[in-house]
Amino acid sequence: MNLDAIINAAADEADDFLAGVRSMAEARPAIRDYLKENFPDLGPAESQRVTAGLLAILEEEGFFAAGGEEGSWADADVREEE
Repeated sequence: MNLDAIINAAADEADDFLAGVRSMAEARPAIRDYLKENFPDLGPAESQRVTAGLLAILEEEGFFAAGGEEGSWADADVREEE
């Protein structure tokens, strides 16, 4: 199973399934639920690696710093494309 592809897929959908999440602590259960629903064959070790990889990407991109307020991560992506 290609964990990098799963991490990237989750990162692409993070704005949707992490809507309103403001911290990594809040994100972990939502990510766990997302992975169970979309990738049920992941084992516990794989799930932990995907979660860690996704959290690293989100932190690097400033997802949690935005706190879901105006000027969020999704808004930043739109501004970069303009």
